[in-house]
Amino acid sequence: VMHVISIRCFLHSDSYPSKRPMNLRGYTRIYFVLIVMIRALISLLAVPELAKMEPSKMPPPTSAARQYHEPPPGVDYSQNPSVFGKILRGEIPAIVYNESPHVLAFQDRSPKAQFHALVIPKRYIPTVESLTPSDLPTLQEIKETALLLLQQYEPSALENNDFILCFHLPPFNSVDHLHLHVLAPASKMNFLWRFGKYQTGTRWCADESSVRNRLKKGKKPI
Repeated sequence: VMHVISIRCFLHSDSYPSKRPMNLRGYTRIYFVLIVMIRALISLLAVPELAKMEPSKMPPPTSAARQYHEPPPGVDYSQNPSVFGKILRGEIPAIVYNESPHVLAFQDRSPKAQFHALVIPKRYIPTVESLTPSDLPTLQEIKETALLLLQQYEPSALENNDFILCFHLPPFNSVDHLHLHVLAPASKMNFLWRFGKYQTGTRWCADESSVRNRLKKGKKPI
């Protein structure tokens, strides 16, 4: 709007020689007006493009809290001996990203990526090896929660498929309670973490989708 007002004022100013033969000064003014109009048009067209290139990004929570997380029906947290059982019971703090009746997502205590979350079932499942086809609905919700976290906190990584969703396999898992690692953006991770500890398809790390696909076919998870 300001560009248009400036141009109209410029064109209608008394100093503009509307009836005199065009001279160098007149051509310079026309050139200036055209440059202003082109720049205004470019700025208007560029705004939607920038919105596409840089999706809105929410800052993740940073405060840890001790909180009891309501268990699903039939789940007894006292039967969970792991450190994640303590988080679920509210005995130790965690930075929680998301919670549903069956799943809890929180920050890894030692993040290895710009965004590093763990998504766990509230029901105690010791490791990937413990999974059966009956756990597929739980795995599906774990995956959906992971994608929701990426959409909220790392939308560019989600859009560019620049993330890792993986399970560590025994004996390389750090906690005996099933947990999905959500890491993004993968391209900014330390080389040793990305292509070492969190390299899927290895003896120590499995991609989330491969575990689900094997269970769908009635095979062992790994």
